[in-house]
Amino acid sequence: MAFSITWEDSGVHVKLYDTLTQQDVLDSDYALYSHPQYDGSLYCIWDTSYVKRMTASIEDASISAAMDSSAARYTHSRKIALIAKLDEIKDFLNVYVKESKKLNQNWEFEIFDDLETARGWLKQRLG
Repeated sequence: MAFSITWEDSGVHVKLYDTLTQQDVLDSDYALYSHPQYDGSLYCIWDTSYVKRMTASIEDASISAAMDSSAARYTHSRKIALIAKLDEIKDFLNVYVKESKKLNQNWEFEIFDDLETARGWLKQRLG
């Protein structure tokens, strides 16, 4: 398992480590969606700050967007803070967000360089 999940008062912080694979993305999604706290969460921080390289492809980003859009149909609007330092991961996330918006996903996304800025955005958006 190349990720950890920390449940917070109103949301969840997912940290991914080392080499990011599409299987890690799928496994972390499954762990989130199957957790009893997920339905009540208002935000998700998806943090790739600790990732050193990525093997997931740009096509995988589109697949993830489609899968998450299915999950979004059954949940309330959620704020998604995506954190990335590596350019290849930022490219992956930009495709993911673009494809998610095409699918009319009701989640609000933003991509950040660091956790502090992401938390500031969440605080502003959630009040």
